[in-house]
Amino acid sequence: MDEQPEPVIRLAVASDRPELDRFAREVVPEVYGRLVDDDYAQSLVSNWWLDYFSGPIDAGRVLVVMADDRMVGMAEFDQIGDDWVIWKLYIESDQRSRGLGARLLDAVVAELPEGTRRVVLEHVVSNEDAARFYEREGFELGRIDEAEDPRLSIVWRSKMLDA
Repeated sequence: MDEQPEPVIRLAVASDRPELDRFAREVVPEVYGRLVDDDYAQSLVSNWWLDYFSGPIDAGRVLVVMADDRMVGMAEFDQIGDDWVIWKLYIESDQRSRGLGARLLDAVVAELPEGTRRVVLEHVVSNEDAARFYEREGFELGRIDEAEDPRLSIVWRSKMLDA
């Protein structure tokens, strides 16, 4: 039996855009289709994801998880005021429960400026898998921003870092 190589986490580059777009078309509908519905999931991809990532990639704010030449995970982060925020963190469903999410979180933290004391993130309230994962990784509940559709209310979490 062939062993698969260990996935590599690295900063995204402009030439990753086609693979990031493929990843979005496959992973975002799988996640949000079960949390909300297929129409909402497809609208996220077509109205937002596919036009978004050039700026964050150029700024060095997107990490990708590559297994051979295939993207199996990604994270995007940025600074808002004094806070560093992880806006997105996704792992393909067949790659979950292998420690890649935790490795990706650690890789994001490693990219933050020295002395960063805290990182925050958000997820929709209906994503209970994300809630369990982030709690397991030490992120504490901050607040919930209510949305018109309760499934889309935003849960904010934070984690103190060793400075």
